Amino acid sequence: MSKLTKSGGRPATLLLALALLLGLTRALPAQEKAQSVAVTVKATGEVFLATGGGKAEKALTTGMRLGDGDRVRTGAEGRAVLVFTDDKSQLKLTPATELVIHARRQGGRTDKEVEMSAGTLWSKVTRQQGEFRIATPTSVASVKGTAWWTKTGEAGTTIITEEGIVGLLS
Repeated sequence: MSKLTKSGGRPATLLLALALLLGLTRALPAQEKAQSVAVTVKATGEVFLATGGGKAEKALTTGMRLGDGDRVRTGAEGRAVLVFTDDKSQLKLTPATELVIHARRQGGRTDKEVEMSAGTLWSKVTRQQGEFRIATPTSVASVKGTAWWTKTGEAGTTIITEEGIVGLLS
């Protein structure tokens, strides 16, 4: 048995994470870098992407870059983890979640709004560089460095804060 599997997989996990990071930081054309605001670090099950406000969907896979106006939708068994490239804020989408990413760069900061129409989303903002908001059909949550859950559906929106402060506008 190799050293990678004897110690519970920790070195193998670190190697995989390093390989993934190296793959995500490959040289990109300047135009693609300018338009990219987030990257998919994990996608399992049925996860779909519609780019730039379009309706046509394709499979969202690990390593794909996302831009302003991109829509992500998870199927009944789909899950995804997205990381914003400017401040490493994270979004974890659970099954049956749909959202659109809106981002506007201003100088050295990026204002982000996640327009969530259905599902459950875990969000973590650690080194916020610009505004970060989650908008649902019934409310808007704005944060300052925190971790929280947002669930929206026919019954309304629920916010559960793990740490930090979430301001809620209805």
